[in-house]
Amino acid sequence: MLAKRIFYGAIFAAIVIIFLMFKTTGFMALIFVLGNMCIYEVNNAFKQGGIKSSPVFGHVFMMLLIPAYLLFNNTGIFLLLGICVYLNFCYFIIRKKVDEEMLYSNLQFIYPCLMVSFVCPILITENNLDFGFSLLISIILCCIATDIFAYFAGSYFGKHKLSPTVSPKKTIEGSVGGFFGSVVMSVALYFLLPVVLSAKIPFGFIISLGVVCGIFAQFGDLTASMIKRICGIKDYSNLIPGHGGIMDRLDSIFFCLPICYILMTVFKMLGGI
Repeated sequence: MLAKRIFYGAIFAAIVIIFLMFKTTGFMALIFVLGNMCIYEVNNAFKQGGIKSSPVFGHVFMMLLIPAYLLFNNTGIFLLLGICVYLNFCYFIIRKKVDEEMLYSNLQFIYPCLMVSFVCPILITENNLDFGFSLLISIILCCIATDIFAYFAGSYFGKHKLSPTVSPKKTIEGSVGGFFGSVVMSVALYFLLPVVLSAKIPFGFIISLGVVCGIFAQFGDLTASMIKRICGIKDYSNLIPGHGGIMDRLDSIFFCLPICYILMTVFKMLGGI
């Protein structure tokens, strides 16, 4: 099972790296593709759980997210989000279907739409694309480190359940290991980023990023587990053998994006970036 996870995880990582070779353009294309796949997976999960929802305006949001940001910056994102939510309400009212289908259809505008949208202001940070690209790479790698360290720490040392009602296999020891892994990754990135990407992130900020990702990546994972438990499914899809779906791989990253943007904003206000 572990070998299978590593093999297909490596393939998925290779595909992502190919996109990232084109830096900003590649990242935007990646968000367009993965964002729409996530909308499909979330709505499909609801469907499998016997919960009706409509993905139409979720897909509209994901398709127009990047153009909206490029044209109107953060204002464009929130205008687009507001319009999609408004149209979604109108859609159900016209259909005379004001029930749980409408509520679950609107949930997708928070998870994953709103969370994914924070990619744009992080990536295009005051038109400093090199810094924004390095920052996104750092968030992704810290979340991956959290997942890997949590898995092995839990496998070898896990004894005390972290949240048995949400995810029975996760342990406190694994959680501590995941947090430690993220902080270690952030320290490594402080030294590696100037060499690999010719971009330097201040030490205090990158360590704070590691701490934040080490905590909130795990909340993202537990949130995804909670939704899957409500829907009665193990994985969002079987797209990546041994891993599940795109949402199963990106849930922790999506959850960290808004928090990391807030962290970035605070450091800017304090003059730390």
